[in-house]
Amino acid sequence: MTTMSWQRPHFALHFAYLKYNFDAKFDVNTNQVNGGWVIRDHEGTSKAWGSSLLKLTTSPLEAETQALLCSLRQTWI
Repeated sequence: MTTMSWQRPHFALHFAYLKYNFDAKFDVNTNQVNGGWVIRDHEGTSKAWGSSLLKLTTSPLEAETQALLCSLRQTWI
């Protein structure tokens, strides 16, 4: 099993930027969705993060979309 860790993109050596990651957990038995996100700067330092219990759904794609929208709303706040 390979362990993955955050790596700075090669262009980050010249520019300051924020990297945004999100994901969803979808339970097929209950249709419950949980979403989570993290925002890091160009050095890999976490600037913001969170998670949320989201609306019920029947699709993994909709679960991911809900996680994206929720995390974007939190970022705007």
